[in-house]
Amino acid sequence: MKVLLTFIFYSCIITILSAQNEMDIALKKNSFYLSASNLVLWGTAKAAYERQIQHKVGTRNFSTYVKIGYGGFATWGAAGRASVVQMNRIYGLRNSHFEVGVGIAHLFDKESYRIAVSNYNISSSDYDQEPTRRKYYWWLPAFDIGYRFQKPGGNFIFRTGLGSPEGVYLSFGLAF
Repeated sequence: MKVLLTFIFYSCIITILSAQNEMDIALKKNSFYLSASNLVLWGTAKAAYERQIQHKVGTRNFSTYVKIGYGGFATWGAAGRASVVQMNRIYGLRNSHFEVGVGIAHLFDKESYRIAVSNYNISSSDYDQEPTRRKYYWWLPAFDIGYRFQKPGGNFIFRTGLGSPEGVYLSFGLAF
């Protein structure tokens, strides 16, 4: 009887631990972080939200996320709003992860548009046309490649790497 109870006890413990290990390696499904970046005369600041859409465990452990970000950019002679939509892959099991993402960024050069409207209003020439906002929108490819510190099941996120339109970025956030 002792042998049977011991066997049942150890079987339950092993089952609980293996299920716990499966849950421990999964990253949380939602994350929010603030990011700042700089690249020579180019700088950005943004807030981003990520949602996990896939998690695979096996020989290749990875999670796939959809990211939406919004913020601002500034450079020599231009400044405005920036938004980004990306698909990100995060590889790794423990605390340290490799991440790569690709998508599209939309920028609006608000400062240059404001200057163009001001020049148009001051100009006395009849040949000048009023500037359109469309002329000051930029569509750029968005990508990032970098390091991510996030404990499986943990809340704290630290990210760093290189991306477009960011440049060299540094991020801090929370997973939930």
